[in-house]
Amino acid sequence: MDKSTIRDVMSAMGRKGGKASGPARMEKMTPEERSEVARTAAKKSAEVRTKKAAAKKRAAEKLPAKAKKPRSRN
Repeated sequence: MDKSTIRDVMSAMGRKGGKASGPARMEKMTPEERSEVARTAAKKSAEVRTKKAAAKKRAAEKLPAKAKKPRSRN
């Protein structure tokens, strides 16, 4: 078997397990625990968005402003 086939099979196995275990885990949690998980996920998501926005801003500051090309007179 080549590596890409093995990777595809393992990926499918992991996806199948994740789809089954996620809902089962949520059923076993109390509403307070589910709320805490959601709060943590939302906080992490906001952190990632903030870091991406900051990186994008830094990258934009490093690039020189684009000069307009003179229009050709045909």
